[in-house]
Amino acid sequence: MNIKVTDLLAGLLMCNIMICSIAQAKDWAIGGNLGVATGDDAISSLSQQLSENGINASTNSSGRSRLAWQLFAAYQYNAAFGVEVAYIDLGDIDVDFTGAASSIDAFISSINNIDSDTAQGFRLSATYRYELVEKLQLKGRLGVFRWDSEYTYYGASVVKKFKNSGSDISFGVALEYVLTENISANLAWDHYIIDSEAVNLFSPGLSYKF
Repeated sequence: MNIKVTDLLAGLLMCNIMICSIAQAKDWAIGGNLGVATGDDAISSLSQQLSENGINASTNSSGRSRLAWQLFAAYQYNAAFGVEVAYIDLGDIDVDFTGAASSIDAFISSINNIDSDTAQGFRLSATYRYELVEKLQLKGRLGVFRWDSEYTYYGASVVKKFKNSGSDISFGVALEYVLTENISANLAWDHYIIDSEAVNLFSPGLSYKF
């Protein structure tokens, strides 16, 4: 039986969250972040793959920096350790092609296996907090990002969708400042690997502790 390490870690974290569901509500928090995702959007890889298939086309993308967001629920075991589940949307990318291809089927085949550089999905993470000074904490997280991506190609005579999915390790850090007894502000950086492509998410956010 072939079990991926990421899937095993996701299962263990899910078990922890299910166990935590019977705990006191005061240890739970919900929140969200809105920020900017950055990546190389695989343009060099795409251009190379088109060239290898005999297609003379240039590519241009508007998605190296794009709006992205996350919503999360977190449970704190104690002052240091916790778990977190989040839904992540790493934004949209638009890619333009300029050139000519003798066969539309050859062109579509060339872009079918391009590595994804943006995705949406769920992240399960273990978290660790360290208090720097009163009301200011540094939080680190390590987890699994279960992602899905979808691309739509619009041609002169054809429209085709491409879908991809996978599970990859994610990690990040955040500075969190306590504003009131229940509300905190944070500034986070998260790193994702999607189909071997690196994506960074920089985002400020707010959380509410029950």
